[in-house]
Amino acid sequence: LLFTPADPLDRPRLIVNHDSTAERLKKKPFAAGPVFNDRNWAVLHPIMTRRIMPRRLWMTVKPGVNAPVSWHFYRASFAGFDLNGWEALELIALATQTEFAIDRNCLTARLIDRRR
Repeated sequence: LLFTPADPLDRPRLIVNHDSTAERLKKKPFAAGPVFNDRNWAVLHPIMTRRIMPRRLWMTVKPGVNAPVSWHFYRASFAGFDLNGWEALELIALATQTEFAIDRNCLTARLIDRRR
């Protein structure tokens, strides 16, 4: 991973409010080999929540695709292979410069405050 001085390394990216959901994420395989090149939340969200995928997180992801708050998430560019749900969530949080609150069967993304 490469970091710039603007990257907030001291802030938690994943806030665990429900331990068993966090443990389930660590055991659940994510989509094999996701590759994203300059993709917005409207592309990432369905992949994280789509129920027809053979490997899925099985939880609600907020905000929804058309939510105005998601318009401010950074566009994601990354590749990941053989990831579990936790690792995929960390990768998405880094790529979109968001943090995730992990609640019972629900992930809530929010933009990290970048003001210094």
